Amino acid sequence: MTEFKPEIQVQKWHYFSRKPMPKWPWINKMHQINDILATNPQTVLNIGVWDGIIDHYLKNVWLNITTMDIDPNLKPDVVGWLPDMPEEITRQKFDTILCAHVLEHLPFTNFEKCIENFSKISKYVVLQLPPSVFQIRFGFAMKPFLFDWTFAINLPLLFWKEYKFNWQHYWQLCRKNHPMSEVKKIIKKYFTIQKAYQCPDYHYSYNFILKNKNADF
Repeated sequence: MTEFKPEIQVQKWHYFSRKPMPKWPWINKMHQINDILATNPQTVLNIGVWDGIIDHYLKNVWLNITTMDIDPNLKPDVVGWLPDMPEEITRQKFDTILCAHVLEHLPFTNFEKCIENFSKISKYVVLQLPPSVFQIRFGFAMKPFLFDWTFAINLPLLFWKEYKFNWQHYWQLCRKNHPMSEVKKIIKKYFTIQKAYQCPDYHYSYNFILKNKNADF
């Protein structure tokens, strides 16, 4: 039995606006797509529809996409919430799950249950979580087609303070109550961490590619 049933925290209007769009959503999408394609999937479960652009892209490279979200207004294939995924999802098997900036919207006590559930239905997980970091970034480029490098220094921000619920996020990485080591320890019970990196272009995303430890996958 889970602790609570969450309400919709981010409304549909948050994803769509006639205001100028900032650069970071597109950078974040690039990393999501690249990490998904690195797992060489045929079937993908996207948990958290967001604006639908990722799904549109993946469908156009001939992948079979299933979407799940708590918000029916976003028109997911399956309306459901974590960690109690509906049977429509749990009776299937997927090559890869995309879960980008979703789990922090649940109390951390649900984190391990979500990761365990992922391990029962998918070979890989592309996971993104928000860290509390201060980032110093340098860029060097010579174009066209020579090089475009980004170098970033990431420092834990307020690591001595506990993170408090801000009406959207219940927790973030690199804080006193949820250090990176704790999160990785839970993940490693179920998955091998194939790749883990602080996004060099977007400080608010720490990205993982996880491979299921279960030999049956």
